[in-house]
Amino acid sequence: MTKAYYLLLPLLALCGCQLISPEEEEENPIVNFEFTTQAEVDDFFNRFISEINGDITVRGGEITNLNGLLRIQVIRGDLRIVGTSELPNLDGLSTLRRVEGDLELINNSGLINLRGLTSLEAIQSNVYLINNWSLISLRGLDNLAEIGGELVFNTIPELADISSLSNVTTLGNELYLNNCTSLKNLEGLHNLEFITSDLNIIGNDSLESLEGLRGLLHVGGQVFVVENGGLTDLCGITSLINNGFSGNYETRDNGYNPTQDDIVDGNCSN
Repeated sequence: MTKAYYLLLPLLALCGCQLISPEEEEENPIVNFEFTTQAEVDDFFNRFISEINGDITVRGGEITNLNGLLRIQVIRGDLRIVGTSELPNLDGLSTLRRVEGDLELINNSGLINLRGLTSLEAIQSNVYLINNWSLISLRGLDNLAEIGGELVFNTIPELADISSLSNVTTLGNELYLNNCTSLKNLEGLHNLEFITSDLNIIGNDSLESLEGLRGLLHVGGQVFVVENGGLTDLCGITSLINNGFSGNYETRDNGYNPTQDDIVDGNCSN
């Protein structure tokens, strides 16, 4: 995926309205729910629905809590929370165990943490965390073990702690980390062994070390580590390089830019 693609995602999320209507499938209809007011969220609690055979979209500045979604355990489509300003956490999703589509948290200016997702074990497609200006940690994702697609962090300037991702061992697509300017290390990804596609780490000014990737053994696409001005320690990808990585490798405009041969020779930090 290109950087431009991720820059467009917030715009697509804000304008992509979903109708609340079932498609014509007699036995198991697909129903997409969209909530734009707090009253709509609150009223949903009385519907006693635990499995959603479709998408859930929450959007708008009026939403302050998700308590009305407390009964939901499985979402067979996407979970989108976009364009909120007064939602500090995701506490109302505390029984959610599985999302079979994407998890999209985009343009939520008041979101501080992901508390409320503590029961979530699997996201079978992609995770997009984009333009969440107040998010400081991923607290709440501690039990997440499966991400079937890509994991994208884009423009989360206050994010300083990703340790809650410690149970994730495999990504079904790429890892994309861009413009998270408070993040100093990648501790929390130490159990990640396998990335099916690319490893992209771009423009994270405070990042000092890749030590959190020390368990990484395979990247199926490129390694692209650029424009991280404070990054001087790339020893965390030593196992990856020594394990026969053969894709495109580029490091530039970091605090230190070792070649693959440098890393093999032990010159992985400055």
